[in-house]
Amino acid sequence: ALIPSSERLWFETPLWRNFFENNLTVQFNHRMLAYLLLAVAVWHVYDTAHATRDRNVRALASLFVSLLLMQAFIGIMTLLYAVPVALALAHQAMAILLLTVAVLQASRMSCRAQDVSALSRA
Repeated sequence: ALIPSSERLWFETPLWRNFFENNLTVQFNHRMLAYLLLAVAVWHVYDTAHATRDRNVRALASLFVSLLLMQAFIGIMTLLYAVPVALALAHQAMAILLLTVAVLQASRMSCRAQDVSALSRA
């Protein structure tokens, strides 16, 4: 189910244990955070397309969304095939790649903001 019943999500006591020891709750939270991240990434692509002419910034934003979709696909396949090690490792490797692209994008945007700031002071 998209949202499992609360009896299955919150049966551990004390309540906080569900976030660490209830597999269904952990997977549900992981999936909801992934949806949120995807929405923010798509918004970022839209925002960069309208806010900057820097092709590298726009390309990195698009690359991030593409890699994030691949990450979601690998994650879904990992669960459907009952977590084979190869798919689980691919999911982790993709996470490292996503983090790398996010850091590059943040760095590129930071440099861009500093350039704009310097131009406005001149």
